[in-house]
Amino acid sequence: VAFAAKQALSFEQGMADVRAVMQGVSEKDFARLTATAKMMGATTSFTATQAAEGLQQLALAGFDADQSIDALGGVLSAAAADSIDLGTAASIISSAVRAFGLEAKQASKVADVLALTSARTSTDIISLGEALKFVAPISRGLGVDVADTSLALGLLANAGLKGTVGGTSLKNMLLKLAKPTEKTKEEFNRLGI
Repeated sequence: VAFAAKQALSFEQGMADVRAVMQGVSEKDFARLTATAKMMGATTSFTATQAAEGLQQLALAGFDADQSIDALGGVLSAAAADSIDLGTAASIISSAVRAFGLEAKQASKVADVLALTSARTSTDIISLGEALKFVAPISRGLGVDVADTSLALGLLANAGLKGTVGGTSLKNMLLKLAKPTEKTKEEFNRLGI
């Protein structure tokens, strides 16, 4: 009984923290957030308290109630895929969603892409998050989506260029391709690119 009471208190505190960060959230939206955290606690490997932590981190990233509800599933997926804490997963996923100009409901897609890259290459979601800080704005500006960017980062990781080094390397490659020298233009023409 004492354990259950402590868990309930911990969940209530977590949701109070969500309310504090989401200043001005309506009672209706707060009830939806609470219901979402409880549902995730009942249907995933995470507790409702941990789901509340994920909601708080999304709110800290500037997501409103609807966006946080839409993104929470992706955050939980990313955290479970690489066994990382929810705060880190929320930061990485929300940053990637924002950097690529995506909607919060696409957080699950972003999480899936990063998890797949992590599973099939010698990198992990944390390193991908670090790399994306450097390359995501350039990728977005050049029309390279999150999947192709993640794939390129995974291939760079396989070659030993992980995290910030991989992100900086890919950023520089994309910038050079965006403004090729005359010699590069000639080679592109010769190759039919």
